[in-house]
Order: sequence, then structure tokens, then C-alpha cells
Amino acid sequence: MLDKLSVGQVLEELADYCVSHFAFEESLQREVGYKLAEAHQAAHEIFARRMAKYQERYAAGEDVGKQLHGMLSTWLVHHIKRDDMAYVPDVMGMARNRQQGDWPSRSGAGFFGEGK
Repeated sequence: MLDKLSVGQVLEELADYCVSHFAFEESLQREVGYKLAEAHQAAHEIFARRMAKYQERYAAGEDVGKQLHGMLSTWLVHHIKRDDMAYVPDVMGMARNRQQGDWPSRSGAGFFGEGK
């Protein structure tokens, strides 16, 4: 298991990553008119609050490493396989309808592994 310093680093880096990654996903979903965008954003908000609680507990000296690992393993797999994959068809439809040279087309195709 991770030592205390490593757990703190994971928490800090994950918080930073979530801010940028969630903003990217939510922007993409709005752009394509994804019908479940609000629910997806709510899932992100719940996860962010959960991470803030882990950060508080860590700052208070609690050993959260094992619980954090378990929660991340479960949440990330389920969120990516279920929630993130659900909007892929909408994004890919937008990418196919866009001209090859624009940013959303390149980003969507590259992000979801098409266009290679």
C-alpha cells in the first residue's frame, strides 16, 4: 500500500486532474447536446465532494490510503465503462459531421481512438 506522503500526492494530483478532465468532458457533452449531460455532471460533482472528504480526512492525519484505493478502483471502472462510454456515440457523430481540420473533430476522434 502507499505510504502517507504518496497518498497525499495522489489526492492532490487527482483533484487537479478532475478539475480539467471533468470540465473537458462536460464541455464536450454540452457541445454535442448529450441528453444525460446534467446527470453526468452530477456524478462528477459527487465524486469531487467525495475526494474533498478524503483530502480533509488525510489532512486530519487519518490513514485513507486503503479506502481511497478501493473507492477509486470501483468508481473509475464503473464511471468510464458505463457513464463515459454512453456519450461516445454522440461525440463520434459530431466528429464525423465536422470538417477534418477543426479542433472538436480531432479531439473527439483522438480521445476515443478513431481517426488513426
